[in-house]
Amino acid sequence: MLKRIRTIILGLVAVIAVSAPVALTAAPAQAATYEGGDHRSCVTQREWQGVFRGMTRADVTDVFDTRGYLVASYGGPNNRDLYVQYRSCPGFSDYRSLEINFDNYWHSAPGFRLYSKDRYRW
Repeated sequence: MLKRIRTIILGLVAVIAVSAPVALTAAPAQAATYEGGDHRSCVTQREWQGVFRGMTRADVTDVFDTRGYLVASYGGPNNRDLYVQYRSCPGFSDYRSLEINFDNYWHSAPGFRLYSKDRYRW
């Protein structure tokens, strides 16, 4: 009887030892998903405040959960501006349209980076 209890306890310890690292690694991923946004295709005020100058378009897409719509592109290959429009979520004040200007020339990092952002009521 004592041998059987000991076997059960050792089995439980082995299960806990194997599952503990899995639980510890899964928790940060779940937290990051929750913190990353609401996964709607519109932009909340919190998401809007979470993007800043120097972020890439991919970084902004990760925060906003949408790629937005390219509305304008100006310049040549070494000095180009992209204007990307996003839809604001209901409850984000009375701003209906959000626009971000990405460019590839004001910074030393490669690729397009956020330069400015504007909000429009129309």
